[in-house]
Amino acid sequence: FESDQVLSQAINGLIQKSRLELFHQGSNLVFRAIAETDLAAHQILADLPHEEALVYQSVDRAGDNGIWMGTIRRETSLAAPKLKKALKALQLKKLIKSFKSFGSKSKLLYIKFDLQPNKKLCGGVFWDLTTNTYDVAFVNILKQFFSGKISSKIHATAEELRQDYITELREPGLAQVDLELEDVQKIINILIYDGDVEPVITSSGDTTMYKPSYLVLPELKIAEVPCIRCP
Repeated sequence: FESDQVLSQAINGLIQKSRLELFHQGSNLVFRAIAETDLAAHQILADLPHEEALVYQSVDRAGDNGIWMGTIRRETSLAAPKLKKALKALQLKKLIKSFKSFGSKSKLLYIKFDLQPNKKLCGGVFWDLTTNTYDVAFVNILKQFFSGKISSKIHATAEELRQDYITELREPGLAQVDLELEDVQKIINILIYDGDVEPVITSSGDTTMYKPSYLVLPELKIAEVPCIRCP
């Protein structure tokens, strides 16, 4: 480049076209090229003011782990008032959202608006981030759904129940949460504790199926629903 001014103009042009991003690393300003596969995600930066773009980039890099305001401040070198203003503006534009970590409820983390927080941070799929309590209503819906499926099929595996959930609730949009096999097993365990279903070991011994239970369990009056975090 013939001069620093020409270099500066070239860099600004690449940033405006969302082909280059910049962030602070300690006291240094670092530039990084944006890959072709990431261009769509960075187009939004072109319409953001500089300070909001810096904050959005920090949140974007954090992924589903979220990022604390103190970390954003270190990465962007923004003063606290400007940072709070940028965070508020990005939330109003529905580009980012905040949530409280399950392990540290006083610590507010920020994440991209279209992402769901990592399950390890929010207490799992059965944790309601808005109330910071277990989503009892969702658990009861799953109990009723899986219990009904086991009753209609007579015998069912955890994987079969998971596939039923995907095709009948998740894909049609009736449920907004993706369930892993371990999540389904937790609901099955509750049904076993409630005396609604019981496990059946197949003749090969390598598969566990579940069938309706007609046993009448004594009412212990200890707890209505066991903690779903228990093994």
